[in-house]
Amino acid sequence: MKRTFFLAFLVAMASFAALSSPLTFTSDFNVLVLDSMSATNSSIAGSVAVGGNATFASMSIANGNNGSTGLTPASGPDALNLVVGGDLKWTNGTLYNGSGIYGGDALLKHLGVSNGSINTGEVPVDFSSLAKSAQAASSQFAAMDANGSTTFLYGGITLQGTEKGLNVFAIDGSMLGSAHTVAIHVPEGASVLINIVGVASSFQNAGLTLNGNAFNSGKNASLWSELLWNFESEGTFNVQGVNFAGSLLAPNASVTLKNSNFNGQVVAGKLTTNGAINNFSFNGTVRQTAPPLGEDLETSAVPEPGTLLLAGLGLLLLMAGNARRKVAMAKA
Repeated sequence: MKRTFFLAFLVAMASFAALSSPLTFTSDFNVLVLDSMSATNSSIAGSVAVGGNATFASMSIANGNNGSTGLTPASGPDALNLVVGGDLKWTNGTLYNGSGIYGGDALLKHLGVSNGSINTGEVPVDFSSLAKSAQAASSQFAAMDANGSTTFLYGGITLQGTEKGLNVFAIDGSMLGSAHTVAIHVPEGASVLINIVGVASSFQNAGLTLNGNAFNSGKNASLWSELLWNFESEGTFNVQGVNFAGSLLAPNASVTLKNSNFNGQVVAGKLTTNGAINNFSFNGTVRQTAPPLGEDLETSAVPEPGTLLLAGLGLLLLMAGNARRKVAMAKA
């Protein structure tokens, strides 16, 4: 299954040269961690995939707490909402929807599984390939020239873009760490790529707005889903005390989410969290919806490089999401 699906991914990637406009891709994984993950007193509304070991305490997964404003995880025993490539240690908590699978050993205590099961078996996700693809995408994003302005004044960062398509910004990690506000201004419906530069960065006790508004799940979630934060470094990225919105691509980094709400998808090298991660997908752009893999894509002019890169990340996430959906649970 893994080999067949990866070949389908390569075929889709080969179609890039013929794509005519930005495409919308979504993944069923709310959180994708390429190495290890630790979570305490936390909740993740959607599905979780961890390539290495996972340690959870007082943790809920696939609880669908976004309702109609976010992606609702599938339910039933064949819906794979937790994938762990290594060992799984989970004490106190609930897998609210679907089933889980782990490839190593497990220690499960005081754990509820509402409508599925958690079993050992062959993990249906090629984390090594996902890591290479995510790292390559992050490097390409980081190399893109900024076309928007970044201003740091009196402790506030203002990002100003005018492109109706893709607005690219660069923020120094140390600057982000000392900011009390980040205000993003772009044309409504435009995509935003924020490259964070440096080996370490933090975003703490700060306000975050898009065109003057903080994230509101019932009013502007679709606009925030156009925003991607990219942290290419092998260092650390820490978010604390922030109502964070937009998706995060940090495939080489150790990411910590502390006392924060995170509204978007997370791709991280390692992840430690005690906050809530809400299930809102990264959509790139919303001009057109992509058909499922295997169906023909309409072709015409060659798109701009930025369009290809955003579509590439979407396909990376889609590859993981389709693997989760299509693989039946291995029985212990």
